[in-house]
Amino acid sequence: MKEGVFILLLTVPACGSRGGGPDGSAVDKVDTGLPESQSLADLDGKDASQFCEALADALLNLDIEEWCIGTFLLIAHDFKVPVSSMECEDGLTECVSGLTSDLEDLSWCLELVETAFDSCDATVGDFETCATYNLGASGELFAGLTCDDADDSAAIDDLAERSESIMENEPAACARVEACKEKSVTF
Repeated sequence: MKEGVFILLLTVPACGSRGGGPDGSAVDKVDTGLPESQSLADLDGKDASQFCEALADALLNLDIEEWCIGTFLLIAHDFKVPVSSMECEDGLTECVSGLTSDLEDLSWCLELVETAFDSCDATVGDFETCATYNLGASGELFAGLTCDDADDSAAIDDLAERSESIMENEPAACARVEACKEKSVTF
């Protein structure tokens, strides 16, 4: 689950001034309080802790239950695995408790910062931009989802199509951050 928290910000469509979501709506901008030009590879010590605390704060602003349901449905769709509302409910409690637990203990984040960003060319500003976009996208994409949606294949297909559209319109900053995971086996 720990890598899932970080991957949420990079693959699935917060704190400070206002940013923009995929539909142009205002979403809270993820703001680490670090210089935007600072390289992610240079994060260590106090800066890494500040980065991880800001990330956790931003993630806690998500509706974690909707995120778990949406992620479950998209993974099932991508792997062409039929799912039911009962299967969704079975996994929901575990997902929510695991994600909440991960956000309370940030050691996983500090480890990722130390290893995944070691040879990363992206900046703090790139990460903040990408995270803001993807958190806004997740909020829009997953709003109102319930496990009952697992029984509606047309709704799941629509969710997957909207997710693809959001991913195709990611800001360039996301490509720079995503390149970090390609340089690391941690992800």
